[in-house]
Amino acid sequence: MKRKFIWMAIVILALSCMMVGCEGTNTNTNPNATETPMGAAMNDLATGAAEMGEEVKDKANDVMNGGDIGVDKAKEMALKDAGKSEQDVTFEKTERTEKDGKTVYMIEFRDGKEKYSYEVNALDGSIRSNQAGQ
Repeated sequence: MKRKFIWMAIVILALSCMMVGCEGTNTNTNPNATETPMGAAMNDLATGAAEMGEEVKDKANDVMNGGDIGVDKAKEMALKDAGKSEQDVTFEKTERTEKDGKTVYMIEFRDGKEKYSYEVNALDGSIRSNQAGQ
């Protein structure tokens, strides 16, 4: 929860700084067009967002989506770590839960002979734990 708050604060601060820095700036190159200061600020904001790195945009997207990567991304991360594709496995469990104060996805699947169990961080998709066995 603390990370979510920190990332939200970073996004809000970045957006605020961009808007303050854009005050009075008119990016419109058409001399006959009129544009409100807010419209100019929004254009500058969109330009600034387009220039952000992918990681920052992903973190902002996480904050906007409640900080959760979703079950599909969690399954994707577990499969990638195991070196498996979705066609090769049968999912037995996909559960979103709290563990040690963190929101995680418990992902379990089989590839026919082995069972894989993963704990995936719901905020950033990192693998917290994994086990493979029979």
